[in-house]
Amino acid sequence: MLALSPFGRQEPDAGGAGVQLAAQVTEMRAGGTGVETVVPDTATEQLFGEHATDGSLRPPAARAGDSLGRALAGMLAAFWR
Repeated sequence: MLALSPFGRQEPDAGGAGVQLAAQVTEMRAGGTGVETVVPDTATEQLFGEHATDGSLRPPAARAGDSLGRALAGMLAAFWR
């Protein structure tokens, strides 16, 4: 499973309590599921999450996502094989 988490490692849930991505990944791996996560890096995390609705940040967020995707492409390609 590939988890894309634009909010970083903590995702809000419908109940507002927050769901820890790491806990979910650990549980899935313990059950035998292969899991990789993609989260914004520290240099670009301010472009995502709570700022996702700020239209002025969309172009730099798109560029950051493209760069991160390219940087992780080799590792993710190996994961899918």
